[in-house]
Amino acid sequence: MINRQDGQAMMAGMVMILVLLGAASLSYQIGHAIKAKSLLMVATDAAAFSVAQEQSSVLNTLAYLNRAQIAHQVALAHLVTLASAERFRQTQSVQSMAHHPPAALIGMLFGPHHAAAYVASNAGNTGAYVLPEKIMLAYRWHDQTVHELIERSQHALLMEWEKRRDQVFEEALYRNLSDSSDRQVKTSGMRSFQTDPKRFAALLKNMGVEWKVIMDETKQKVMMQDGQHDTWMQMLAAVVKTQSYLDDRRYTVKNKWVIHPRCPWRRHILRRHGQTRLRDNGTWSAQDTLSFHAVRSNKWIGCYMREYPMGWSMIHPASHANHSKPAPRNFSTESYWKWLSKREGSTKALKSYGDNRLATAWSRLDAAHLGGKGQASHSTLKHGVPDSDDRSISIQFQTRKKLFSFPMKRSMGIELSGALTDGVSGLNQLHMRASAVSQAFFSDPSENGMDKRSAPSMFRPYWQGRISGKMQ
Repeated sequence: MINRQDGQAMMAGMVMILVLLGAASLSYQIGHAIKAKSLLMVATDAAAFSVAQEQSSVLNTLAYLNRAQIAHQVALAHLVTLASAERFRQTQSVQSMAHHPPAALIGMLFGPHHAAAYVASNAGNTGAYVLPEKIMLAYRWHDQTVHELIERSQHALLMEWEKRRDQVFEEALYRNLSDSSDRQVKTSGMRSFQTDPKRFAALLKNMGVEWKVIMDETKQKVMMQDGQHDTWMQMLAAVVKTQSYLDDRRYTVKNKWVIHPRCPWRRHILRRHGQTRLRDNGTWSAQDTLSFHAVRSNKWIGCYMREYPMGWSMIHPASHANHSKPAPRNFSTESYWKWLSKREGSTKALKSYGDNRLATAWSRLDAAHLGGKGQASHSTLKHGVPDSDDRSISIQFQTRKKLFSFPMKRSMGIELSGALTDGVSGLNQLHMRASAVSQAFFSDPSENGMDKRSAPSMFRPYWQGRISGKMQ
């Protein structure tokens, strides 16, 4: 027979056992929480680092696309110049075959090599002012590549960045939090990620893991900008300077003979002018002229320079209205000096050693048009963002996971109720948190160890990824 004291001891023992079991469970949960907290911190850092690598890859891709766009623009400039050279050859051939002026006269006054070059333009003459189809097709291809491929690709990379950022973070976070026994996900590789980008978001949700982006400087610092912006135009001009084929084409040679006693200082001149220019609307144009300027004299104005165009060309990207004063093709009804005096409003142009005015006027009348959309928009950096480093672009992430997972209905066969239920429920509401900052930073390898470094640029693919300890 059990007495009252034995019953009290039994009850005390059972309570002690329950307390010990609870302490053991709590100790296990605390140890598990500490381990889980460490794992969450490591996983968050790993996921943030994966985003930093992806972000630097995107920035370098944008830099390469900018450089590719510059290269295509230089190619367009070359094609416009080449088209102008071909049109120039065609017009020069017409003048050479018409002996206006005669090649023999050019050779006598300026040397046989000039006459030989004049006559050489007859090679491949078709008798019509038609640009080669290959030049036109190449021009269209480069223009379409700039606008329909490069520009759209840059827009797509920036527009889809947040989606891509989230997918990379979720996959890396899950792969670092999941158990090693989860072979199905770990061996599935990128195939499952590409076919179902929301898969890892659902798996994280099942694990009770939540995450969010505290701040992302990408859209604040990286943007698309109009192709005619000063920075872009300066970069394009710097690259064009390295292309000797696009230099100004200027050449002048004077005959050494005294031509007329009224002006013994004047000489016959052979003048070549040509240039390739980037117009204000972002398109390329080219113009080439060659004229023989002969010394003439009459009793009304004395000595003057009579221009005889030998070749001319003008290439514009699109057809446009010609607002310049028309120039006659011949001067059978009006003398040259009267026409130019009326056109310029004085006789000064007749006595100057200026440009090839008549050849330029004819080039406008016979201008060829290649089309084109001009400069495309490009990616660029915005400097001077408040509370931010201009040499880096940061993203801050925060993750959280439940700290405890106590059962709410039964524990060791005992119903939980009252204050104990409230206590367990409160413990289950506790979360552990972790934060990490991914950072894409600009670092030119050639400047390592130097005190002064160049500013970050979207034209130089020197972006790298890292984890930053700076939280905001």
